[in-house]
Amino acid sequence: MPDDIHSTPIPDLNTLAPAMRAYIEMLQAENRSLRTELEQTRGVRRVERAAAPRVSAPRPSAAEPEPLNLPAIQYSPATMLISISGQGMVKRTPLNAYGKQRRGGMGVYDIKLKDDDAPAFLLIALESETLLVVTSRCRAYRVPVSSLHLGEVRDRGDGLAERLRLTEGEKISAVLAVNDANENDRPWVLLGTATGAVRRMRRNFVGPNLADGTILYEPKDGGPPTVMCLSRGDGDLFLASNTGLGIRFEEKLVSHRGTRGIRLTPQERLVGMAPLPADGSVLLVSADGQGVFRPMESFAASKSAGGQGKIAIKTDSLVAGLPVRAADEMLCISAFAKLIRFDAAEVPPRTSVAQGVNVMELRGDRVTAVTVCTPPG
Repeated sequence: MPDDIHSTPIPDLNTLAPAMRAYIEMLQAENRSLRTELEQTRGVRRVERAAAPRVSAPRPSAAEPEPLNLPAIQYSPATMLISISGQGMVKRTPLNAYGKQRRGGMGVYDIKLKDDDAPAFLLIALESETLLVVTSRCRAYRVPVSSLHLGEVRDRGDGLAERLRLTEGEKISAVLAVNDANENDRPWVLLGTATGAVRRMRRNFVGPNLADGTILYEPKDGGPPTVMCLSRGDGDLFLASNTGLGIRFEEKLVSHRGTRGIRLTPQERLVGMAPLPADGSVLLVSADGQGVFRPMESFAASKSAGGQGKIAIKTDSLVAGLPVRAADEMLCISAFAKLIRFDAAEVPPRTSVAQGVNVMELRGDRVTAVTVCTPPG
């Protein structure tokens, strides 16, 4: 069919019967009348648009944060959000400086990094607390939070790697905020390795008397650490791999010498670890910005550690698995250092395997780190 039907040649109507010719001429006249009426209407609309004042909405700049107008919980001024990059740049900023958005927002730019660097860790800590830093060579350091670079939301970090005097090829692998004043509340430190092994040690072993550079274990025994957390020691332990597989078992099955927590293939690695009660919940977030609030009552526990696990979330790029409550807040940061803060309750709970819901709008970006914050009181 021709692109423009009005350009189609009209056949000779004299060869048609008089009744047929009259009918076609009537249709042609009606068509001309409709076209004239349409052109007149378009002309009036052009005049109206030309007379109306032009009002255009301002185009947001890629470097500008989107408006944040949701009421946010106010924390103690000493509550800090700590951003650490893969190359060891670090910055702390008061948590109150970050506004709250709805789930699925684009976030705001946080720490300024080089193009070849990206955020790798996100933590909430008080100024009075200490960071326990473990490297890829299983060396441990204690760094006071108050000694970290204090900056605004969009600010450059300081070199933590240089401060720790890491050797060539050595990187920061796991970071944990510890408060020595509440050691009895959570007396255990759990350390998970890339191959799925888990170690459990007393808090006093990494307490104030820890010598910088102390080797916690030999890297050949399970590989470098990937996750670290504090625990009461009397509940269950949930582990998750980057492929979305999870396993849950009693924490008391983990020894201080190390226990295989989950069986992984060479292509998999441990990315999530959550000590929690039997009725607790876990937050799972993937690199593509999908999240699931998974109650453990719907995730059956295994009688022993070291199993292959089962699907906890449909993804092949899980970033984090953290214990969470409905009253908590979530903070996610991306490779472009865009950070979003929102209520964890906006992520609907899922009692069965699901892909998740969108927690952060990503445009050629990916989520690299997640943390959970419990409101005061």
